Amino acid sequence: MDQPELTVNSPGGPSRPQVLAALDKIRASPGFRNAQRLSRFLQFVVELTLDGKHEEIKEYTIGTQVFDRGATFDPRLDSIVRVMANKLRAKLHEYYKEEGLHDPVIIELAPGSYTPVFRVASVERPEQPSIPARHIRMGWRAIAGVAIALGIVASLVLATRKPPPASPPPVLTRLTSDPGLNADPALSADGRSIVYASDRGQEGNLDIWTREISGGQPRRLTSHPGDDWQPVFSPQGDRVAFRSEREGGGIYSIPSGGGQERLIVSRGRNPRFWPDGGHIVYWRADDELTGGYGKLFLVSAWGDVPQRMFPEFDDAHLPLPSADGKWLLFCGTKKSGAVQEEHDWWVAGSEGPAVRTGAFDTLRKQKLLGPGVTHVEPGWWATDGVLFSAGLGDSRNLWRLPLARGSWRAAQAAVPITTGAESAVQPTTGGGKLAFAGGVSNIDIWALPMDMAHGKARGEPYRITQDVGAYELRPSVSSDGRRISFVSLRRGNREIFWKDLESGVETALTDSAIQEDYARISPDGRRVAFRVIENMKQVVYERMIESTLVKRICEDCGLPADWSRDSRYLLYESGANPTTVGILDSSTSGKKEVLASNAYSVHRARFSPDGRWITFYGKLGANRSRLFVAPFGGESPVPEAAWIAVTDGLSLDYDPAWSPEGDLLYFASARDGFRCLWAQPLDRASRRPSGKMFVVRHFHASRFSLKETIGPRGRDLAAAKDKILFCLEEFSANLWLRESGK
Repeated sequence: MDQPELTVNSPGGPSRPQVLAALDKIRASPGFRNAQRLSRFLQFVVELTLDGKHEEIKEYTIGTQVFDRGATFDPRLDSIVRVMANKLRAKLHEYYKEEGLHDPVIIELAPGSYTPVFRVASVERPEQPSIPARHIRMGWRAIAGVAIALGIVASLVLATRKPPPASPPPVLTRLTSDPGLNADPALSADGRSIVYASDRGQEGNLDIWTREISGGQPRRLTSHPGDDWQPVFSPQGDRVAFRSEREGGGIYSIPSGGGQERLIVSRGRNPRFWPDGGHIVYWRADDELTGGYGKLFLVSAWGDVPQRMFPEFDDAHLPLPSADGKWLLFCGTKKSGAVQEEHDWWVAGSEGPAVRTGAFDTLRKQKLLGPGVTHVEPGWWATDGVLFSAGLGDSRNLWRLPLARGSWRAAQAAVPITTGAESAVQPTTGGGKLAFAGGVSNIDIWALPMDMAHGKARGEPYRITQDVGAYELRPSVSSDGRRISFVSLRRGNREIFWKDLESGVETALTDSAIQEDYARISPDGRRVAFRVIENMKQVVYERMIESTLVKRICEDCGLPADWSRDSRYLLYESGANPTTVGILDSSTSGKKEVLASNAYSVHRARFSPDGRWITFYGKLGANRSRLFVAPFGGESPVPEAAWIAVTDGLSLDYDPAWSPEGDLLYFASARDGFRCLWAQPLDRASRRPSGKMFVVRHFHASRFSLKETIGPRGRDLAAAKDKILFCLEEFSANLWLRESGK
């Protein structure tokens, strides 16, 4: 019997012979001839799709049939399929930029699942924009600096109930096809138009663009050199409000058909029109407002004196009005400080106090809010619940959390809207449609050349590692700045690598099926400590770089943090709650707790260059932490009374690193609303703060971000004599529409 014409995406799709011909051409191309596993992966899923065996395209099946994993293969523990799927998408993208530029049939791996999509190529394809190397960009913050990994999913379920077997799946349409960044989508109330932020203008920054859902070319609304992002339509669809980084940052408005933009209010973020169209609610992070991370305000849509909302909250941000305008949902904390009221979603009306929803309790039970994740940001308040993006395992998907009207309690479990191995973010609804952003992300190690003594950058950041579709994490550097260690997921699970920065030689120190992590190179660059989970214990190993010698140095410690100058002592973070810091004598395997507090969870301990001090940060809760310096007393515990506070604990300050002389403390901070690189001068004798802290490098734009999305322990600052190393996440995203979504 003849095979029917294949119409995977839409009527008029390519036939089976056309798809097979396209597959053969791809596999014969130079890029795929030298990537046999990717070629085999592509052939496997294409043939299953053509044969109608969609139910067999699962992570377990691919792992065992394509990548030769055994019957005990567990996708939750072994990410080989997810990693290789990222690489396959990137490889296909490169193929269609060059050899396949004029192919009549395009094969894409359905974002977020492993099912390929086949489509007939359009007559014209968008020009590939170039990204100037000088534009080092902060990842987009559609939800006020939220960690966002990109990637999208095509295997979708209805948000409200499981569809009956006979019901067709929702229709998924790709709205943009640029290789750059398209993010922050917002649908008009009637669902006919979408507005978004994009760097498709090829200047390297984000501008506001809009287009009709039914088709047509995108129209550019702004063209300022600063990033314009976080757009939203007015209820009538005649105006667009957005956040801009121009002139110090603020909320602007522009006619949706184009025209002159005008400033509504300075410093505002994440604008949302009130349903009456006459007001805008927003939040602000501001040094003038002490005691919290964010404050809510209401302002006329034409600009006026803003009114503070909910002053009883120390921290309130990300406001979302209900569709009828009677209620406001926001993320907040009433009482900040060492003893704080738990961060949660709150709902308030025109009368009465704000009500805590208990959303985080519900999400915690579903493991959508777990260790290292302090909060989940609300994305959009739809008629049947709050839409948000959250990670589960290595994937990030869209979810809906119903709230009981009246009590506004999260009495039911969150329901998945999208499913898949990758990520979907930034949901928006309008006219019965659901739009969201998704694509791919890549985390590499970067370096910033520095005059370390004076805290001044000597040039632009540059890449140390570059591996498409994989994550390179947790850089650690020797004192002379020549050798680094890092963790890589390029082989499908976490392995330890080291690299000589002068010769460029890069070598894997581990190669096994287990997860090796939290690598720390010694000051002399000769050994690396790392952690492995064995029998539910955190075991620390030591690997010599110039030999194959591997030695177990602790049976049950924690996460390696830093070596002493003579490599005798190793600081480590315990698995306790709150986290403490211990010290391990590597020669005797003796260990003792040296830093502990009832008020703080202690992280990122680092020896000073002279070995007499330790710096670290104490986490206070959601979005707050405090940097400290403490005298090092050998194996003796350091009482909390001896800790020297370096920052005030009113913002998120983390990952401290010493300058070579120990009189500057470098750190990452979100104190200006973005995650940037800062420095605090210290008195050389007392190590107390001496002078005003200052910014070393801002990361306020979009495309590249210090904030990565796989959890707070993926990042690290590392300082050497002439550079600072850190992780930057690079985003490439497009917009998608689900016609039948709520």
